[in-house]
Amino acid sequence: MNTNKIQSIAVIGGTGKLGVPVVKMLAENGFSVRAIVRNLDKAKKLLPENVEFVLGDLKNEKSIEDGLKNVDAVYINLSTETTQLNLPFYEEREGVETIVKAAIKNKLQHIFQIGALGAYPKATHITVDMPVPNKIRIQGQRFIEQSGINYTIFDPTMFMDNIPNQIKGKTIEWVGNAPTNFYWISANDYAKQVLNAINNPKAINKHYPIQGLEGLSPQEAFKLFIEHYDQTLQVKSFPLWMVKVIGLFSPKMKFLGHMFSYFDNTPDPFYAEETWQELGKPTTTIQEFARQLKVKNA
Repeated sequence: MNTNKIQSIAVIGGTGKLGVPVVKMLAENGFSVRAIVRNLDKAKKLLPENVEFVLGDLKNEKSIEDGLKNVDAVYINLSTETTQLNLPFYEEREGVETIVKAAIKNKLQHIFQIGALGAYPKATHITVDMPVPNKIRIQGQRFIEQSGINYTIFDPTMFMDNIPNQIKGKTIEWVGNAPTNFYWISANDYAKQVLNAINNPKAINKHYPIQGLEGLSPQEAFKLFIEHYDQTLQVKSFPLWMVKVIGLFSPKMKFLGHMFSYFDNTPDPFYAEETWQELGKPTTTIQEFARQLKVKNA
């Protein structure tokens, strides 16, 4: 086992909404960060100046192998948005396999990856009907777990950062009427936990459930967000059946219906006590997140 201290990290998927906070956190805390990206212009607009940028594509194994040269670790931030199980390529399966092969060739010390709480090993038994993205995600994670390289996989619940992304005009749009209390977490708190996992011997070969302080239904979370961000906002929930009907003609809406049906029927128990003990307890509430966003957008 390589026990050298990790100092340099390549990030794949660093321009995504959940990738940017992690890249910034690492770059601000003394790590040498290399972003392997497909779009240099986009990456340079979103990420800090002290990040190194290289071009890479998961369908081009040589580009990933070259991108992982001379770094200590890799952080993977990918997503799968499909309802189809039989496609020939998924970023979170074949793409992850490519990354793992390149990591082995370059003798990396550690692989870090963001997954989802529905793929957390201790949570999969409660799923009534596992959504396609989690099935693909779990298959991809097998490549990491069997690589022989130290790994840490983060399995998050709902991000409060998704709330402003649902704002259309003066309306927060949602699908269904999920009764589930999600333990909402901010992307910044999550990034801190990723930071605390690096060079942490307790984090080796482990899945961490990622959950925040508050167990709130979407309706309760939106109410608090509106109260502290913009009291003129209204919440509009579209019936799940309507989204599924539209999904007969729209792959995007079909995927939304697929995922929100899962959210409506799957509980979100609290699992994160050990995560908080080993990687730090989140500090951001919905109220504080909304106030910070209001100041930022003022």
